[in-house]
Amino acid sequence: MDKEKVFSVTPPNVAYSTILLLAGTACLLVAVIIAYTRRAVAGALALIVLLLALAWWDITYAVFWAGTPGPTKYFWLDVTYLGAVTVPAALFIFSLRLTNLQDVLKRPLIIFVYLEPMFVLASLFTDPYHGLFFAGKRVENSAIILDAGPVFWFNVVYSYSLTLIATVLIVRAFLRSSGIYRKQLGVVLAGIAFTWLNSIIFVAGVSPLAGADNTPFSFTITALAFAFAIGRYQLLD
Repeated sequence: MDKEKVFSVTPPNVAYSTILLLAGTACLLVAVIIAYTRRAVAGALALIVLLLALAWWDITYAVFWAGTPGPTKYFWLDVTYLGAVTVPAALFIFSLRLTNLQDVLKRPLIIFVYLEPMFVLASLFTDPYHGLFFAGKRVENSAIILDAGPVFWFNVVYSYSLTLIATVLIVRAFLRSSGIYRKQLGVVLAGIAFTWLNSIIFVAGVSPLAGADNTPFSFTITALAFAFAIGRYQLLD
């Protein structure tokens, strides 16, 4: 892609903020629908948590892109991490429930899956005291964190690892399934594929919105694909 076709954006950007706000609202509404209609079904809770985390990620990032002032300079960008660290764990747990491998969630794995997001968030918000998250590499006026300290990179590797494992588990289940189950898992895989496609686009440096993190939006499409599978192919029933 030619450089002139990649638009560099900086806050405030009403258009991008609006798109994120709509995406977050959609995730929130779907989470409410699932909570009222399928909350007792195996895997429903993990999917609800995934949708709520994405809603938080989208909406807080939308507030950041709207240029809304916060208590600190990077407040709205930092609080997006509450959703960002929750999404991979929720996706991983959902994939285990979806593929009937929930028995894997035993100590110490379950403890690590739950504690890792807390550890990362604690490191992020206490970084001025130890520098383990940003390591003094935070770029002024940047809307995305591209390089930081050891905790940041640990979380990147951890998040991609959980997403990869979830993808492999669902692919494995898809290849072994048939009929309505194959259709359900096919839609789920299509949603996850969009997340990986977004990662490839980001790494290649050809994102249509240079300077913006498209990850929450791509995960939103993934989650909405799950919602489509629920409505069209009775996923979780």
